[in-house]
Amino acid sequence: HYLRDQEGVFRRLLMPPAGPAAARWTATYEWQAVPAAACPVRAGLQIDLPLDGSQRRARIPPKWRLCVWLSDEFGFWREDVGRLTSVFELRRSVARHTAVPLEALQLRLGDDAVPLADHETCESSNLFHRMRELRVKLSHPAQTPKAG
Repeated sequence: HYLRDQEGVFRRLLMPPAGPAAARWTATYEWQAVPAAACPVRAGLQIDLPLDGSQRRARIPPKWRLCVWLSDEFGFWREDVGRLTSVFELRRSVARHTAVPLEALQLRLGDDAVPLADHETCESSNLFHRMRELRVKLSHPAQTPKAG
């Protein structure tokens, strides 16, 4: 019975009933209280679950893994990022991964979106919450046939 009771406690801590407050709560890089209705919380968050019944807290971790499918040719691109990681740093990482010149790379939030500016950061572009929308546009330089 003890284990079943403990399992119930953990379930209530992790999965309280959902409600209208769940849609309004958004994680940030600062610790903040998580309303009981905000469940389940987004995967990848750093969560504090006190066992004494006090309020749960969560935040976007200081470092997290960005993972983007590029293409069959280049596969997945992965980069550990933080709140101040700039779009320029991300583009430079993609350039290293693909061996495509930096000037031929753009990062966009959506297929038809405007390219992100190099000075923007993961925090300013809300990238943690929008990482599934991130698109890398590769503009391969035109290849000229070799004269033979």
